[in-house]
Amino acid sequence: MQATEGDDGVGPQSQRIGFVGFGTIASAIARGLLSDKNQFCSSQSKVAVSYRSASKSGPLMEQYPDQVSIHTDNQEIVDQSDVIFLCVLPDQVDSILSDLKFDQERHTLVSLVSTSKLDNLIAMSGLSSDRVVKMICLPRVSECDNVSLLVPPGNNVVNTMCQSLGGYVECKDEEEMQVMMCGTALMGPLYGILNRNCEWLTKRGVSAKDAESFLGSVYQGMIQDAVSRHQTDANEDGTMFFKEMIDEQTPGGLNEQALKHIQDQGALDAYDSAMDAIHERLQGKGDDS
Repeated sequence: MQATEGDDGVGPQSQRIGFVGFGTIASAIARGLLSDKNQFCSSQSKVAVSYRSASKSGPLMEQYPDQVSIHTDNQEIVDQSDVIFLCVLPDQVDSILSDLKFDQERHTLVSLVSTSKLDNLIAMSGLSSDRVVKMICLPRVSECDNVSLLVPPGNNVVNTMCQSLGGYVECKDEEEMQVMMCGTALMGPLYGILNRNCEWLTKRGVSAKDAESFLGSVYQGMIQDAVSRHQTDANEDGTMFFKEMIDEQTPGGLNEQALKHIQDQGALDAYDSAMDAIHERLQGKGDDS
């Protein structure tokens, strides 16, 4: 597994990118690629997107009228693009791909469907294995500030694009990607914790606005500190650096007390259980319970 962050110093180029399906993540990727921060797409790049969802495609075209086109015909999107993102529901993958014709010399297919399999994507698209990639990311790519998961490794076009969106981690195979994907499913729990913490403050007289502003900044600061310190101080021997940050808590202090209380209540074990359940679902062994 290889992690890469930041841009590679190569200037923006004119790109032709298409999105078959256009929900939250697709919209975030498109906005990241079209933003002034991006170092992959120049202002001459063209982005063809599905009409659905209109609530996403319409505002994007209004903001970038010279670069974005909206289509109801998926084949039009494919024909006008070199890199095509597949952003549909899992049970729609086969039916949509079976209706599309790809150019084996020109097209690269990037699937954002979490349960899609590379072998099936290759078979259904007719593209060679070096032109089919699975990608997992979170909405922060809209700000060119999120690391994406990629499999298989080695696709230079997709790597460069994802580097411009904040970085990427190349997984050695789909099994490793499934394990890594479990971490992306913790976005919901994190928001749940933030909301519960804010509710605790508001029940004690703090305004909702102040509670959310304060705790949002607190959590942001903690995460930024962990990430920046890991980038500079990560252990080369493979031991867990974040464990050392836990050990740095003041003995007998408030943070140590809070962590011990949460551990004693089984909250951290619940995270293990949730990730186990997500992993089983991705493997096709479980449901969404």
